[in-house]
Amino acid sequence: MPREYKAYLSDILDSINKIELCTNNMSFQDFLHNELVQMVW
Repeated sequence: MPREYKAYLSDILDSINKIELCTNNMSFQDFLHNELVQMVW
């Protein structure tokens, strides 16, 4: 049985929250120079 769209949306929101936690105090330039963070996302 396929997943309902609400489950996909929940997964997307969870991922957004995790990304925000890990990049909250990071500038865009820092992000561009941090390969580890780029690989994870």
